[in-house]
Parts: sequence; structure tokens; C-alpha cells
Amino acid sequence: MLHRTRDYLLAPSAIYERVGDVPNVCFPSSAVIEGDDLRLYYGAADTCIAIAEARLQELVGFVKAHSFEPGSGQGAPESAF
Repeated sequence: MLHRTRDYLLAPSAIYERVGDVPNVCFPSSAVIEGDDLRLYYGAADTCIAIAEARLQELVGFVKAHSFEPGSGQGAPESAF
């Protein structure tokens, strides 16, 4: 892992994400890349399935721009092996 965001990329905000069997939960289940777009399928409040879409280049740019500072001890380890 080279980058990890400080904040969530996906968080419950819509009513169907906040109210259900397990409230206030969004959990990704699969991702599909089609051309320059990323489609993220996710469960919401353990009651429905939803989709989030983003331009892949914009998403990568956001993750890089909002990642922990290198060497802060909060990001990815220097080497996992």
C-alpha cells in the first residue's frame, strides 16, 4: 500500500445507508473498472446494495492528496516483508 486516506472514501449519509438491520454502515463488496470509470458496489445498512461511481484518475488523485504524510507512522509501512 502506497497511500491511505486520512478520512473515509465511503461513509453513510443517505437514509438507506443510515437506517436498516445494521445502521450507519457502508461496506464495499466489489469494484469494476470500465474504461476510465470505477464502479464500487457496496452494501448499505445491511439491507440493500448500492453503487458509487468515480473517475479512476480523480479517485487516485484524491487518495494521494488526502493521504497520511510519509514517515508519520500512520500510513503504509516502509516494507511489509
